Amino acid sequence: MDYYDYDGPHRAHTQQGNGYRQGYPTGNRYDNGAYDNPDTYQGLRYPSGGSMDHDDEPDTLGRTKLGKRGKLVTFYRNGDNNFKGFQTSINSKIRSLETLLVDLTSKIPTTTGIRYIFTWPDCKEVRDLSEFEGGRSYIASCVKKVNKTINYGSVSREQFWQTKKPSAGRHREDDKRFLYNIKPKQVNRPPVLSRMSAGIAAANETPRETDTSDTFNTWPRSQNMKAKNRKSRNFQDDDSVAMDYEDTNTRRSGSNGDITSPNQKPTPGKVLTVVNNLNRQIEEKVMFNPGTTQEFEEIMEDISDMMKIPQGAFTGLFAGTHPFKKIESFSQLLRTVEKCDKFIACSLEGVPQEILKREREAPSSNSSNDSTGMRKPRKHSRRYENLEIDSMSSPEQMSRHESTEDRLNRAKLLNVKPVTVDIHGLRREFYAPSKTNPEDNGAKPDKKLKLEWVYGYRGQEAKNNLYVLRTGELVYYVATVAIVYDKEKETQKHYMEHTEDITCMALHPTQNYVATGQQVGSSATAILPHIRIWDAKSLYTYKEIGLDLFQYGINTLAFSTESGGDLLLAVDASDRHVLSVWDWQAGTLTAKTTPTKWECDYSKFATTSEVVISGCFYPQDDTIIITYGRQHIFFWKIFQDSKIYRDKKSGVFNDEVPKFVTSVAFAPNGDVISGDSNGSILIWSRNDSDQFAINRHISDHMSHAHHKSVFALCMKADGILLSGAGSEIKAWDTSSEYRFIKERMLPDTAGTIRNMLPHNQQDTDGQLYIGTANNSILEGSLQNKFTYLIQGHHKEVSGLTCHPTEQTFITAGLDKEVCKWALYTHNLIWKSNIGLECVCVAFDPQGLVMAIGTTAGRFVILDSSSGNHVASIQVGNDDITTISFSPDGKMLAAGCQDNIFLYQVLDDGQCFRKHKTGVLSGHSNYIRQLDWSTDSRYIQSVSADYDLMYWDIGKMQCEKQGALLRDSLWTTQSATLGHALLGAWSNLEKDEDIVCTARSNKHITLAVGDNTGSLRLYKYPCSKQKADFIAMKPYSKSTNNVCYTNDDTFLITSGGSDAGLMQWCIKDNKQAMLPLPASPFSMQDTL
Repeated sequence: MDYYDYDGPHRAHTQQGNGYRQGYPTGNRYDNGAYDNPDTYQGLRYPSGGSMDHDDEPDTLGRTKLGKRGKLVTFYRNGDNNFKGFQTSINSKIRSLETLLVDLTSKIPTTTGIRYIFTWPDCKEVRDLSEFEGGRSYIASCVKKVNKTINYGSVSREQFWQTKKPSAGRHREDDKRFLYNIKPKQVNRPPVLSRMSAGIAAANETPRETDTSDTFNTWPRSQNMKAKNRKSRNFQDDDSVAMDYEDTNTRRSGSNGDITSPNQKPTPGKVLTVVNNLNRQIEEKVMFNPGTTQEFEEIMEDISDMMKIPQGAFTGLFAGTHPFKKIESFSQLLRTVEKCDKFIACSLEGVPQEILKREREAPSSNSSNDSTGMRKPRKHSRRYENLEIDSMSSPEQMSRHESTEDRLNRAKLLNVKPVTVDIHGLRREFYAPSKTNPEDNGAKPDKKLKLEWVYGYRGQEAKNNLYVLRTGELVYYVATVAIVYDKEKETQKHYMEHTEDITCMALHPTQNYVATGQQVGSSATAILPHIRIWDAKSLYTYKEIGLDLFQYGINTLAFSTESGGDLLLAVDASDRHVLSVWDWQAGTLTAKTTPTKWECDYSKFATTSEVVISGCFYPQDDTIIITYGRQHIFFWKIFQDSKIYRDKKSGVFNDEVPKFVTSVAFAPNGDVISGDSNGSILIWSRNDSDQFAINRHISDHMSHAHHKSVFALCMKADGILLSGAGSEIKAWDTSSEYRFIKERMLPDTAGTIRNMLPHNQQDTDGQLYIGTANNSILEGSLQNKFTYLIQGHHKEVSGLTCHPTEQTFITAGLDKEVCKWALYTHNLIWKSNIGLECVCVAFDPQGLVMAIGTTAGRFVILDSSSGNHVASIQVGNDDITTISFSPDGKMLAAGCQDNIFLYQVLDDGQCFRKHKTGVLSGHSNYIRQLDWSTDSRYIQSVSADYDLMYWDIGKMQCEKQGALLRDSLWTTQSATLGHALLGAWSNLEKDEDIVCTARSNKHITLAVGDNTGSLRLYKYPCSKQKADFIAMKPYSKSTNNVCYTNDDTFLITSGGSDAGLMQWCIKDNKQAMLPLPASPFSMQDTL
């Protein structure tokens, strides 16, 4: 289970597909094998190796008497008021003080390990083992400074267990085999599960006492089942034996310790059916043998292998009937078999689909009509299903065997007239279906969208965009959404009041409020950039400020520290980089750098024309502000006349000026610490004149401390400074003139470190959150392993598709990554790097394989269950912009430039052959989307110049008479043009364009994404002018993809500049849903 081992409650339990490279790093683990021993270097107290040897000595925790074991002492962690203390015995087995330090490092977590021990309360450093006194308390620390403000040992200690020997008592007869050396006799027994052969006569046979045949045939399931699923299989070694004890006549049936008597009449075998929860086509009939000696865990491994669940992904076996109880032991399995003969094997989703669906459909307690079993079915769904049957049976099937001439004559007799519309200045004709759908009335759909999950993290920017609340929740943002993530409960809350992408964030010192700023919109009707201050718990908006000041967006935000967060600074994104300070509670501007129109001396007030990365208040004085960026670190002073002036004597580089100052932190003594693009860390000390200059004595030995830009600086509560650059983290002791302590490397696949912060500002255990440029968040410490907490693509997600039968979906991006995600657990199942930039992706109808179109003109076939490479075909030299399998699974169509290439699919997607001439030509621009007809005989395609064309696959030519296909049914509706979409086009403003569309599988709703980042939900079909819709604004840039899940429960979208991937829950509009507090800037549709 190497792929799924993890430390603590993390989200990312993922398996990595092999893709093109063997040994691709796993999704949730960075380290292979054990960690190295602590580093040794001059001046440190670590030995070269060795540790305390306790192999033959029990833990002394809880002893009340010292005796001959040594000196019983108690250690407390420096600076931690809640640490209960660690008791141990100082005895002859501890050969030196260095050995004790190494052992304490493993017992008491700190940032860089235990390096000093002090007596308490006199705080004298212990330098030798002889200085320890029995019964006394000591302080273990990683720095050479004791926090004397803590009353160590004040926390009431827990009562430890007694080590008193248990009293003698009567033992049960069945326990004799554990107390005495009883000779067992060996009897060969068959395994617990046997795949059935073609006959079923063995179902009622009694298990034999000796059975040496352990190879079984597969029960026949269907005529088209793959041969590889019918191969024989071993479930237990041939020499497996059962242990019968002569004295007790007892036998162990499973790992749970259940005891059954062999004197009882053997239970006859029973034929059981086991199905894969995510892929119900995988089904096996097995013979269950209750007389087996297999361990329960071995049985579960057999079932996992049988159901083709990847190693480590198997999470449990469930009964196949209500209430779908999980099988936890062999005895429970025996009891369940008596009542049920069907079982469900689950992987990472954790529970059967029947339970998940029932939970999703749970009625609201606020509605009188939602009580269980009393909800009325939707009438329009039934009516529309009848309409589909009529339309399928009349026009298309009647004309299937007609000649082209007959069909043309029939079209003329019907007197079909096209609907002519203007698409971006181009006249286009579309034909209405012969029957009018009563649902095509232009009304608003009776569904609504609720954002359920946001995947990934915006880590490309070198800004403070990741925070931890007092509750332990993480706060970050993606696109227009701010996320509050509870990793313990695996839930997200979403603040969705912004209308454009969020560009900066700040957390109030009380950790109750969050400030977020947005960029300028691209449309003429976009709301101007502004700042919103909102409650982190309720998501209620307290203030909106800056609507009349910021014209180009907000670059950075920061709350003041000295005043407890009364002030808020902001730097705008204009060329002048206006610095402003706000009394955010009153909503008033306190000071700014830009002069008014009556002030002519602009040079006094201008912030800088160079790029500003970020800014903040000086924590010990709210009148001092620091900004930094390209070739500068500026110190500003706020004066009482509401003016902000720069202190030109501070922030001066005497020697080499770095290209960028990338990060800032503050030392406990008030020094300002900066990291730059040279990899250097500089210390700016404040003199008596309130000027900040470089402290050369300390800064010189930290020059070029890293090989790459220092994007992250984190000051811990124990005085340890952590710096992050590239993939390396270094620790420095500020109490010893910034002496280097420890280094930790992360693999390059994790991405460049962008943010680094502790779990809690007051904790000293060294636990960290790290945000990376690969849009991931990691959790760990310098002492322990780092694991993925949040994962995502780090470049545009250009391909998106949902599995036809499983509750999963696939994403493919320009970062060359293909990822498979679980809908209900939101986990990354596997990730495969194919080595080529991905443009589009599609599943075959059975969901066995997927095809990925790339920028190199090649499409790649991956196995759906594992992400392993199956095949790759070179189509041309241009991008494959769209790809799709035919509904019967026999053909694959790939749009490359202005041509459509057709391939025959052979051997269940393992082999591909060019179809006939193989090319459909006729478009004058590159192809954006294509769809197959439900009978796999036709294709409709849309090009970049808004041409909708139809293709006859049998004749391999264009069908120029669109009227003949006006009643055709299409498997999907990815084509952005058509009569059923005219209502969506009529609602577009100038310069707006429809980028992607998707129709629900039940033909009820239509999802539309445009180039402004909007998401709209219409009724389907949607041909009426100005049809009503539900609108959301998840992105600032284009909404690139929309896709319905196979049961229409969710809608998946991707878009924006930060690889934003979102999962929306589609709910009935009549269900109660509490909206967020009203706001004049809200884009949420509360219906």
